[in-house]
Order: sequence, then structure tokens, then C-alpha cells
Amino acid sequence: LEIAMGVTGADGGSLMLLNEETRNLEIVAGVGQEQPEKMNLGPGKGIAGFVFMSGRAEIVNNAPCDPRFLPGS
Repeated sequence: LEIAMGVTGADGGSLMLLNEETRNLEIVAGVGQEQPEKMNLGPGKGIAGFVFMSGRAEIVNNAPCDPRFLPGS
């Protein structure tokens, strides 16, 4: 995660993985802003869920201004 942040120049980031049992995305690593202890997003929810469903990586330069942004995610 820190290498990816260095390459992209990001101030923070998180890594989410799909929980096969719940079918939700869960944060497994985070750097920067305080990360929620237990953040779960369904596929298609928030920026991460949209990226998961589309299968296309994205760099979001100002997440809070993105209409897909969910506060706390």
C-alpha cells in the first residue's frame, strides 16, 4: 500500500478485500486518515465498490468531491 501511495503521490489510501462469506469489501490495511475499525461496503457502494464492480482501477484525486464518495469510507 505504501509503495502504491508513493508511486501515485497519494496522501492516504486503503486496501479492501472481498469477504467471500458476507460478499462485502472490508478494509484490511489503511494509511493516512484515520481508518474506520470495521468498514464494510457492498459491491457497487462508494468509490471502492464501484471500482470493484467495474474491474477498472481508478485514481481519485479528491475523494470527498466524487459523487460516489461515502463519508467514513
